[in-house]
Amino acid sequence: MNNSSPTTIIGLTGGIGAGKSTAESFCENKGIVTADADRWAHEILKYNNTVIQEIISYFNRFYNVNPLLDSGEPDRKLIASIAFKNIKTIKFLEQLIHPIVKQKAAEWIKKQRDNKVPLAVLIVPLLLESNLSKNVDVVVVIASRQETRINRLKKYRKWTDEQISSRIENQMSEEERIEQADYTVENNKSIEEFRNNFYSVLKIIEKRY
Repeated sequence: MNNSSPTTIIGLTGGIGAGKSTAESFCENKGIVTADADRWAHEILKYNNTVIQEIISYFNRFYNVNPLLDSGEPDRKLIASIAFKNIKTIKFLEQLIHPIVKQKAAEWIKKQRDNKVPLAVLIVPLLLESNLSKNVDVVVVIASRQETRINRLKKYRKWTDEQISSRIENQMSEEERIEQADYTVENNKSIEEFRNNFYSVLKIIEKRY
């Protein structure tokens, strides 16, 4: 994207378990404005009544299950456990939620540019798959070996092999992500090395954009 404004928008992405949330904390420690598209998606799923009603109708029709918790909120664990076993259900959810996320992203990017924020980071797990990369100035991919990501997900999220593999299969391959990146930050060793690698890339971007 050709950036003629004083604001540089970084699109940050990476495979599941790569370290996107950790990178977000690095940004916050530097006072860099961030937004997380995953949080928007969770808020949409929790509060958007139109989306909730569509999900109730879909899961009742195709799975004969009530996708809500006793509190009335969508049961994210149940929905994920079903969706990641059926590509049609994943596509249904994406078509329902992604347009709203894209609109929120566009509004957030405009706000940063209007406020002339020097550098802002938009974290999107499916940045490349959803073509949201077209709306940012530079794409940064956090690269991490699949074995390392799997170990992290087992340790910190307590996920099973099935839960992990179903999500990895729904994402672009590491090679494809790296090929489309403007910059790649490796996260295979210590958190200190990851932090140094990440800050080094930020410095390069700040100088070039």
